Amino acid sequence: MSVVREIFPDFAAALAACGPGYDDADIADVVAHKTALPVDHRMYAPEQAINSILAVGIAAAEVTDRPLTVLDFGGGCGFHYFRVVPTIRTPLR
Repeated sequence: MSVVREIFPDFAAALAACGPGYDDADIADVVAHKTALPVDHRMYAPEQAINSILAVGIAAAEVTDRPLTVLDFGGGCGFHYFRVVPTIRTPLR
């Protein structure tokens, strides 16, 4: 469960409090390690992937005359992409 620990006056102040964020070498190492692991994405569906499946599925239902264009699924390492694509069964770009 998330807990609000501090309220920032603006995005810049919140960003400054985050440290290096995704530029952090430790985070890059973890993402690279997770990407290299052989995982059967069909066997796992964490809540975040289910949220992506639902969101992209709703968008795809509204866009029936062309492939749906998706910029980013989130989730890192392609996990959400590999869960969404076979589930919604609609052309994506």
